[in-house]
Amino acid sequence: MLRALIWKEMREIWVIAAIGLAINYWIVLGAMGFPMGFSFSIPDSIPFGSNDSTIILVTMTSCLSAMILGWWQNYHEELRETRRFLFHRPINRQRIIAIKAFVGLSASLFIALIPSIHYALWAATPGTHPSPFYWWITKWYFIGLAAIPLLYLGGFLGGLFPNGPLNNSGGLSIIAGILSGLLVGMALENRMPETLFISIPTMVLLFVIGILHITKTRDIA
Repeated sequence: MLRALIWKEMREIWVIAAIGLAINYWIVLGAMGFPMGFSFSIPDSIPFGSNDSTIILVTMTSCLSAMILGWWQNYHEELRETRRFLFHRPINRQRIIAIKAFVGLSASLFIALIPSIHYALWAATPGTHPSPFYWWITKWYFIGLAAIPLLYLGGFLGGLFPNGPLNNSGGLSIIAGILSGLLVGMALENRMPETLFISIPTMVLLFVIGILHITKTRDIA
């Protein structure tokens, strides 16, 4: 049953995940010098430096993909009216939600991490670009990817409400995810690790509590 549920979620999100991954690779490969038709890279910029437009665009694409994935996983169940059938399977409702979130969040992180790691390995290879590169430069970028789970959970929670973001509470959930992601970005910009270590677990906990509350109290019978 668990394996079937995992495969179900993968089948339903693979198109969105593939589009997000393809866009990120288009951006990254263009920065690497491949003939992608257009490159967003700024000349003489240092990979993963503050003026590297490549990682900015990859971050934006990854965050948007995460939010859409989280929202779509639940909202399309509402559109197809399959939530009633799904929640009456011989498995705990909270476990179903946990599996859905695990698959979606894994896909969201995959979209961001694989092209980013590829880009970092390219940047670390001697002779690939004229700029200096040190692995410590990538630290704040990869820490910043902590915004992805927040955006994903905001979209996921928003999709649980009837009519998704068209419902006031659903829209507020998505806005909360966006604002929490922006908070992470501001903390990174100002190099405030203590803010990140406190705010990220707190916001994740609040989203998880909200998801569990809706799952337990919403009448789907």
